[in-house]
Amino acid sequence: MEPQYPALIKRNFFNGPIADIYRALDGKSIAGAFILTFCLIDQLTWIEFGDKKHGYNEWIIKRLLPQDFRYRDKDEELYSVRCGLVHAYDPSKSILSQKFLGYHLHERSPAMHLQRINNPVLNICLYSLLTETIYAAHCMFEEFAPIIPTEQLRRFKQQVDGNRRDPPHFYGEMHPALGVFDKYYPTEANHVKAGYTEHLLYARPKC
Repeated sequence: MEPQYPALIKRNFFNGPIADIYRALDGKSIAGAFILTFCLIDQLTWIEFGDKKHGYNEWIIKRLLPQDFRYRDKDEELYSVRCGLVHAYDPSKSILSQKFLGYHLHERSPAMHLQRINNPVLNICLYSLLTETIYAAHCMFEEFAPIIPTEQLRRFKQQVDGNRRDPPHFYGEMHPALGVFDKYYPTEANHVKAGYTEHLLYARPKC
């Protein structure tokens, strides 16, 4: 049986669902990038916890809350936003029933991320949610070293397209914003944010 090295598996994963979000942003699909980011959390939840009840909420608490205290007590609401966007491209049942009172999606307003400003509507910033999720994915795969656990490997294989078996050796070849994983070791959250800022928020227009 071919050995499954965490470094190769990580590159395979980053070349798939993670780089695809950046590629969507290259095409200015902001709503699409939000949907793909919530799906990315789904995938990471499945790899780490399987079909554990409320695993999505637990993953947010375990992986995102340590990066930003504003995720505290937001896991259920974020799951509600995810359900509405992924299943209906619209508000979820929890929002329609007014359990939660709606949300505003922003591409580049990190100061407003997960804040309610003069009204009960939750602001969600893509820049923050996506870069923090990518960094959390990086940390998760780093924890798998030197050998990815059997159950996580099995679930990973179920998630990632079987045709993606030869990812680029360098992360920057997947998308320039991911080049920080080639440049910095250890890679920190601010490096991921800097890559997004340079290559997506303030990228020079192509001639």
